[in-house]
Amino acid sequence: MDPTDPAPAADQEVLEALAAMTAARERDVVARALDAARERLGMDAAYLASITPESQRVDQVAGDSLPLGFEAGTALPLSETYCSRMLDGLIPNLVPDVAAEPALRGLAAAERVRAYAGVPVRLADGRLHGTLCCVAGEARSDLGPRELHFMEVLATIVAAEIDRAEDDRATAALRLLGRPLDPLSPA
Repeated sequence: MDPTDPAPAADQEVLEALAAMTAARERDVVARALDAARERLGMDAAYLASITPESQRVDQVAGDSLPLGFEAGTALPLSETYCSRMLDGLIPNLVPDVAAEPALRGLAAAERVRAYAGVPVRLADGRLHGTLCCVAGEARSDLGPRELHFMEVLATIVAAEIDRAEDDRATAALRLLGRPLDPLSPA
């Protein structure tokens, strides 16, 4: 590879532009799903969170989440989240009244978030991306199977969009660079 060849820099610029366009489409689909979830469930906020073994990061939010103690970009230790308890089967996907759920006592969020609905977002290859959730500052006795089903459908749509975005980036890199993207590459 010739270090004076401008092609690698140009390739990187194209990949970055493609990544930005793909991310914008992904954000739009997720934003619509979050708006739909929040409106259908009548909750204060809806969010998409990504999960690692150590933490949960709120990637995108619809609604008024600040009074509930978080915003896009908020990261918490996974052990301090409702979502970790839902994923571990310690709480149901729908918690109409957080105060009545023993597994949530002692969490800092329980002081502000009084109702929770959450579902996993699993990618086509089975990997857990994170969770799609709705929360409210007041208990909500009207959450039931229909609301859960709606959230599950939205999580499937969001997962498909995340998969599509990953595939688009990989396909573009292969076409442009003649090789797959480096998994550590920011593009």
